[in-house]
Amino acid sequence: MSDNTNRIFILRAIDYSDSSIIYDAIVEKKGRASFMQRISKGKYKNLSLQFFNLYSITYSGKNDMKYIREYDLAYNYSLESNQKIYGMYINELVYYMTKKDLEYENLFEIYKNFFKSIFNKDDLIPTINKFEINLLEECGHFININFDEMQNKISKNSRYYFDFERGLVKSSAKNSFKGELFFALNGQIDYDDQLRRDSRIFMKFIIDHFIGSNKIRTREILKYLLK
Repeated sequence: MSDNTNRIFILRAIDYSDSSIIYDAIVEKKGRASFMQRISKGKYKNLSLQFFNLYSITYSGKNDMKYIREYDLAYNYSLESNQKIYGMYINELVYYMTKKDLEYENLFEIYKNFFKSIFNKDDLIPTINKFEINLLEECGHFININFDEMQNKISKNSRYYFDFERGLVKSSAKNSFKGELFFALNGQIDYDDQLRRDSRIFMKFIIDHFIGSNKIRTREILKYLLK
């Protein structure tokens, strides 16, 4: 059987035995897949693949489990401590939003672009919101925040709540959001403090609908960093 080559990012790593690790990874132009890496005893820490690095790998196998034969570090993003927490949140989110061995052609680029965009930014809420919206769309969950249920353009001064069957619905209910929020999410206006808070409430509501009972553990830490 011939070997294959591709580029990957690591989402999760699980010790399978004293000499093997199983990775969940994002694979360029493919989506999510599992790989096993066999490591000689005593060399575990030095040879295991790390989070937030881009790797070029050679692997074999076409079934559920693929085997890493060789790898090279293609890029090290050298994240700071806070940036690693954002990264762990993104990893958990991708893991729960995607299904293994389904094709997500743009997932690799969406993920890579997030890490390219977090440097030299004081406010990461717009970046995280954009990533989440792009990820939802890549997973087949397009959220129309340009028009309401009647196909009228969203008004900055009106209020809306989101219904998963109908879309944005005009309403003054407690769970509604000012139309300005959707202009901010689209990158048409800047976020103020209220829009920053509302955007995280709205995006959590949307994402929780799709991940069901799964809990993203890093959210508790992330909410303090995003204040």
